[in-house]
Formats: sequence, structure tokens, C-alpha cells
Amino acid sequence: MIKVEVKGMKKALSDIDRYSKQVQQRVIHELNTTKQKVRNDAIRFAPVNKRTGEGGQLRRLIVAEPVKNYETAVVSRAKYSIFVEYGTGYLGQNPAGGHTTKKRWVYFDELSGEFRIGRPQRPQPFMFPAAEANREDHKRRIIAALQGKTSAGSGKVWVNTGSKIYHSEGSQHYGSTQEGRYMTVDEAQKLGFRAASR
Repeated sequence: MIKVEVKGMKKALSDIDRYSKQVQQRVIHELNTTKQKVRNDAIRFAPVNKRTGEGGQLRRLIVAEPVKNYETAVVSRAKYSIFVEYGTGYLGQNPAGGHTTKKRWVYFDELSGEFRIGRPQRPQPFMFPAAEANREDHKRRIIAALQGKTSAGSGKVWVNTGSKIYHSEGSQHYGSTQEGRYMTVDEAQKLGFRAASR
């Protein structure tokens, strides 16, 4: 899991009780919006083997945790995601260390129940770039919410052209379905799209 912190946010969030319920709800809404944007970007950035098409499991296991105490997280539940993010062997760049300098090693693959030979892999970051891509927008949204303003947002919805349903910014499927595009609510409704039920 990668945690993104914005300077001054801890103090603002520790003082959240002094804000009105409306402001608190806006903060939660903005947290939900940001976590979905980070999740969608992480899915988009997650590598897929162009030759075999493998990587779908990694993308499917990237999830956004519920907001609790004004905190949320986007995590990959794939056990191997840290090796994708930071690389392995002498090519690994995990700041916590733990990489071998060997060119080959043996490990047990729990999925197949077999021993395998490991080879160094270059880092293919997807979680950290997703968080970084949304840092400034998140900061702007939270500051606006704490000041009692509504966030500017994009003003657009994501329409799933396959299902004819549109998703609002901040929802789980916003920008993440295989088929779709962005447009205004009016455009979506004129084209016969309907709002998602949740």
C-alpha cells in the first residue's frame, strides 16, 4: 500500500469536528472521488504482458477501501504486486530493501503449488504514479471542501457505452469500464444513457 500525505492535512482533519456536517460530508465525498481516481489510474498503469495478455488479475485486485475516520486507501490485494511495483533481484528498487543480488533463485509458487526459478524484473510502478497523478487535485478538492466550497470537478460523467449507464465522478466505475467516454449529464441523457443505481 502506498500512502500519500498532504502537508497540513493532518491538522485540518484532526480539527474536522469543528466543521459543519455539510463540510464533513463534502470531505468524505472528495475522499471517495480521489480514491476512485487513484484506483482507476492504478488499474490503467498496471502492466499487462503484451505477448500473453497476463496481468488482468493484478488489475482486478486493485481495490479502494471504504472511508473510515477521514482516511482511505487504494491497495492491490495481489501478493506479488510489491514485486511488480519495485522490481526484483538486483533490478529491484524497494526502499525497504530485501533484494537479492543473485541472477536466479528458487521460490515456491503458492498458486501452482510448484517450485519456480525467479529472475530479476525491472520495476513497473503503477500504484505510486497513480497516487502522485492525483495528489494536487486531491489537495485542491479537500481545501475547497474545508472552506465550504464545492469542488470544481470535471462536471462530466463516465458513460459505459456497452451497458448504456453513466457513472458520476467519485463512483467505483467512473472512468474504469472497458467501453466508455466522458460527457455531460445532459449529453448522456439525450443519448439514452441512464444513471447508475448506486
